[in-house]
Amino acid sequence: MYRIYLDWNTFSYLKNLIRNKEKSDIVDLVENNQSEFLFLYSPAHIQDLIKGADNPGNLEYIKTDLDFIDKLSRQHCIQVDLLDKSKVKPFIGSSHILFESLVKNEYDDFFNPLNLEKSDNPLLPNFGKTITETWKKTPIDLKFISDADKYEGAREFYDKYFKRTQAENNMYNMMLDFSDFYKELKQNPDIYNSLGELLRTQLNLQPREVSNFENPIDELNKIFKNSIYNMDFEQLSSINLDETNNYINSHFAKYAVEYGNLDMSGFHPDKLNKKNLYTNFTNDSHHSFYAGFCDCLVSLDKKILYKSAALYQKYKIETKTFTPQEFYDYYSKLINSNSNISDVIKTITNTINNNLITEIKEHDFEEARLFLFKPESKILSYFNFLYVAFHKEERQTIFLRQVHKNFSYFNFYIEWENLINKCAAVFGDDLNGKSVFEADEKELVNKDKWTGRIWITSDFIIELVFDKLTYGLELIFEQITDDYLNKLKKKHSC
Repeated sequence: MYRIYLDWNTFSYLKNLIRNKEKSDIVDLVENNQSEFLFLYSPAHIQDLIKGADNPGNLEYIKTDLDFIDKLSRQHCIQVDLLDKSKVKPFIGSSHILFESLVKNEYDDFFNPLNLEKSDNPLLPNFGKTITETWKKTPIDLKFISDADKYEGAREFYDKYFKRTQAENNMYNMMLDFSDFYKELKQNPDIYNSLGELLRTQLNLQPREVSNFENPIDELNKIFKNSIYNMDFEQLSSINLDETNNYINSHFAKYAVEYGNLDMSGFHPDKLNKKNLYTNFTNDSHHSFYAGFCDCLVSLDKKILYKSAALYQKYKIETKTFTPQEFYDYYSKLINSNSNISDVIKTITNTINNNLITEIKEHDFEEARLFLFKPESKILSYFNFLYVAFHKEERQTIFLRQVHKNFSYFNFYIEWENLINKCAAVFGDDLNGKSVFEADEKELVNKDKWTGRIWITSDFIIELVFDKLTYGLELIFEQITDDYLNKLKKKHSC
């Protein structure tokens, strides 16, 4: 399956097309190929909807939006788990539940230690009080404030927003100051706009020029390093105020800062106003981050796409960035491309003939050479790498594997289920009469007792197995030759 992430505007765009029964190639592609796509939602979608939740008149509209999210995503969600080192994890559950949870917990003032002190989590008794007491005893490096006089406008900014921190240096006061600053930042678009203008003026950055950088991170690295800041993009985007705060030091938080730094540097910058507040901008950064766990980000906003593409380039991940039309143009050519066994063999052959990456010198095969290939697109909508062992007796063993080339390290069961069902459609029932994925196989996978599938054709023994190395499924084609059959006979006659 192709894992797709739509930002909220695209979700809404698709919902309106369907509701109004408008003819659309994109709607046809999505509705008629549910086995090919997995659309995910995240807390960023819910935060987009929460903005109108204080008006009772909006609740019915929000309910229909949540219903559509549940329908399109089949309730598949990814989100940061604050209780486990702020890792992003896969979940299955209704967007209605997440909406109610976020409204109730008011995450907007997450930075305020006063709220943390009052929090009452039965799973973590006294957690809030314990960590805030630690913060009161933890001084921070205030060099960024003491150096303020070097930068035009910086002293005025710190004196206005970080009074407590300068009066008494500790992490607790820093969080209080930042909480107050964040509240004002969310409501007053002029603050963010002026900060961006201040940075660009200091560094003589012109948005038109910066937006045309071919590799914006590398170019900005040089500019920042040779500026009064004497830091590269990575250093400017790193938060090291408190090593015990997993959220502040998480990839999620760092990515949001990187996204903001790109924007403030003038790379396709957003202009905030009363309709486009800072919370809209931060949600865009969160959509961009969560999409990095998918094959593709789809948005109507090209500024999100440009900034996301720059950061995906920085992290060397292969998440694509498309407008809805580009999404259709790209994926309509890929789906159902391996609908029968001859199509699969043809794709494998073309990949071996044209898409060599490298020879792998260290491997476990005796008297064989192992090579790595990269298909043009996923084989069976799942496998993105192909390995071939060329044996001495002129025989091949072909391995199809999924290796995550984005932020993701996990699979949803539905992704495995759809692959197994697709293999059953292509190869038929296996030697043991097994066909499509069955519900009890989930438990067998969890217990490491899943036996997979096995088929035999005139040319190959084909096995679908669980690959512990990539924690995914692997499809193996063992070429059948007379020498190979003789070896098998000898092996089993002993």
